[in-house]
Amino acid sequence: MNILITGGTGFIGKNLARILTDRAIRYRVFHSRECDLRNEEQTFAFFRTLDKFDRIIHMAAIQGGGAPEFQKGMAASLVHDNGQIHTNTMEAWRRYQPQAKLIFVGTSCAYPASMSLLYEPDFHQGPVDESVFYYANTKRMADVGLRAYSLQYNLKYVHVIYATPFGPDDYFGDPIRTHVMAALIIKFIKAKEQHEPQVEIWGDGTQIRELLYVDDQIDAMLLAAEHFENEIVNISNGKGYPIREVAEIIRDAVGYRGNLFFNKDRYTGVKHKVLDNKRFIAKTNWKPKYTLKQGIEKTVKWYLLYRNNKIHS
Repeated sequence: MNILITGGTGFIGKNLARILTDRAIRYRVFHSRECDLRNEEQTFAFFRTLDKFDRIIHMAAIQGGGAPEFQKGMAASLVHDNGQIHTNTMEAWRRYQPQAKLIFVGTSCAYPASMSLLYEPDFHQGPVDESVFYYANTKRMADVGLRAYSLQYNLKYVHVIYATPFGPDDYFGDPIRTHVMAALIIKFIKAKEQHEPQVEIWGDGTQIRELLYVDDQIDAMLLAAEHFENEIVNISNGKGYPIREVAEIIRDAVGYRGNLFFNKDRYTGVKHKVLDNKRFIAKTNWKPKYTLKQGIEKTVKWYLLYRNNKIHS
């Protein structure tokens, strides 16, 4: 097995490289300095020089959280840049790596916002949530592209939909771009260190999210690549957690003793989002190795070490 990874320098990519190394699987990660996938000429020139690969794991995309500030400031860039990244990658796949199976990493936010349990046949069956409108619709358009390339050129792909992964090397920077787990971990650590009496959590705490430790999410993806072809598949544990429960687990992992303040006036996104994973489980019999509590504890421990090393370096 020989795998080419786009978008391999981010959160999922770093963890994927670690896991592939542990499994002695050959892979190639490239950086945007080598090739800007938004540029068609650069993309084709780069792919033309590559050895042949068995898999292409395509994760490259411009992304961020659902905060209104981010969406407003990046709306056109999300559409333009992601559209170019996906179409250029698919055409380069067709021209220079047609023997490879392409694993496209999608997003659950591209499902219709009105549905609380997300089934693969419903992927295009309604509008997405307004908070992720531009990013989510580029993912939907990419799915159309995958179908088209498979139909016209007989290429093979699988479009995998993640839960919300979290873990080491997640983005812990600008609050308007962080996802829920990283944002909450930062808040609780800051509150503990600064002796703040409470931590503000957006929403009333009842919103449901499906969260999966990154090692489990990658294990599920690699398994899906072997068992599915030319279709969308939800790869998750099929279990949702109230944000209140998630916050309480993080509070215990951090050792914070203050109160939780649920601010109903702040952005919360959709109320309930859980993937239906029956098709994936039926074919693979997959189970996660880590509980939510174990994953959170490992992530908190990693972040504290990372931050302290960064401060003292």
